[in-house]
Amino acid sequence: MPENDWPVRVFDEKRPNGGGSGLLIDTRRVLTCAHVVEGMTRPTVGFPARPDLGDFPANVEIANRWERGDDTGDLAVLTLPSEVPIRPARFAPHHVLDLELRELVAIGFPVTADGRGRVASVTATTSQFLLQGEWMQLESTSDFGPNVGKGYSGGAVALRSTLEVVGMITAADRSDRLGLMLPLPKLVEYHEGLADLMPLGPISADGHRTLRALLKGRLLTNPEAAYRHAVDDVLFPHPPDSPSRNSAYAMARHIAEELFLDDCGDTVKAALARLCQRIAEEASDHRTVDGLRSWVAQHCGQQVAGRHPQDRPLSPQRVSVRLSRSGAGANSHLLEIAVQQDREQPDCVVSEHIPSGRLRQRVQELLPTVIDSNVSPDTSLIVEFVLPRTWLSKPVDEWTLGRHGTVRIGWRHPVVVRDLARVQDRELSVRWANMASSDAASVQWVSCRDATTDKQIAATLAERSDRVVLALANPPTPIGTSPVLRAGFDSGMPAILWSRVACQQHDESDPCHGQRFEAAVSEKLTTFLANAAIRDLPELVRRLRAAAGQVPDAEPHCGRALTLVWDQPERVAPPVRLAMAD
Repeated sequence: MPENDWPVRVFDEKRPNGGGSGLLIDTRRVLTCAHVVEGMTRPTVGFPARPDLGDFPANVEIANRWERGDDTGDLAVLTLPSEVPIRPARFAPHHVLDLELRELVAIGFPVTADGRGRVASVTATTSQFLLQGEWMQLESTSDFGPNVGKGYSGGAVALRSTLEVVGMITAADRSDRLGLMLPLPKLVEYHEGLADLMPLGPISADGHRTLRALLKGRLLTNPEAAYRHAVDDVLFPHPPDSPSRNSAYAMARHIAEELFLDDCGDTVKAALARLCQRIAEEASDHRTVDGLRSWVAQHCGQQVAGRHPQDRPLSPQRVSVRLSRSGAGANSHLLEIAVQQDREQPDCVVSEHIPSGRLRQRVQELLPTVIDSNVSPDTSLIVEFVLPRTWLSKPVDEWTLGRHGTVRIGWRHPVVVRDLARVQDRELSVRWANMASSDAASVQWVSCRDATTDKQIAATLAERSDRVVLALANPPTPIGTSPVLRAGFDSGMPAILWSRVACQQHDESDPCHGQRFEAAVSEKLTTFLANAAIRDLPELVRRLRAAAGQVPDAEPHCGRALTLVWDQPERVAPPVRLAMAD
């Protein structure tokens, strides 16, 4: 099959003398400019190098960001009715124009007397500056012969030596011999799927596509540490500073495209292998670990070491129920339910505006379906409710699975709550890390008889970084402004436990409810930790709740009306949405 039959002429079947250019990017899709196909009645594609194939009608997908008059994001993808026997265009590495200003050609189909296409010699004025942050400027270099002009829009700009594509022309003026080109990074910005067709530094397009699929949605616990680990013997000190810096794929792309030069492909492959090593160490699913091992061996020529997920405990899957004000009125709330495995990006599966009076009913209706549809039966699960602080004592663990169900959520699954507005900080991460070696002595109790101020509690916790659980014998009241609760949050406590039942009175001769609660939970916790870790506290709370459900309501039990705040800093918070009034 010939290598370079991929240049395309794009025109309207009803007006065959106009139109523009394009390039075949896979066997059924053509890349061109949005303004080229705007207003066309019957967009049509032809391959001038293969007239035997005839012309093809095309369906048009225009980039959402393009508008006439703005001209940014001037990109469209055309889909053909069937595959064509033509090898698609090959893309150059993103960095190629950063190394030096290469000799380039622009391939277009202007209106000419002979009806043939034209190949114009061009050069990029500079790759270090984009006009309006969008376009690279092109200059026609030939004193005689074709210059870029009308009809070149949508056409490829390619390396003269290999015809690997470096960008697409979006505008050209023959009179001043100048044109505008969307370079590869901007094309990917407007159409993310194009990344799968492009090499990633020294990695082939096929290898890039596989890695991108493996890392899709995966986040790094500590992006800076992962970067330092990957490039520890390379003098490139700056990790990506962008909203997507936690993304494992964004990190891999940054390393490959920032570090890759013509003579250091092996260095970049080694850095990518070390990054994959770090990601595999954090992953808890077999598919990712096995896929990364295979990918590194095939594309980097190295091995990924470390324990397999079957050799280490799996992180539980999390179903996160977020309740917040919707902005659509005082009695309306936004209900969002997201599912998250390990450190992957949460997947929001429910987003609804609900009247306040129907919140419990709607959660009970939706939760069984969300769990059955998204959580494997052999996977451990935590259900968390992300709530305004004033709602943290709501008995959400007593809500049932199913609107008319009898099984409480907190009997079947560990149920925890999180503060909607809590800011995660360094102290929270430090205390969470200390959980790995904690025991029952790491619990800081606040007795129901203590008249302790938030200042005293904060000072105590500041001196005891080994304390990882704050346990309250009496419920924090008022819940929204409780000094004890505020001190716990401000001190970075990852776990706060309390009984929702308040002491009615204190009698020196008879233990009160708070004293019985503290004694019973302390005993259960000591026994539980003989064969478990403090990080398994949500499971102990589930067992206590289930045990309380087996005794008559009139009989006291420490598992009844039990709330556990559980903030795991390495978990990504579920997505925050801005809800506007209708």
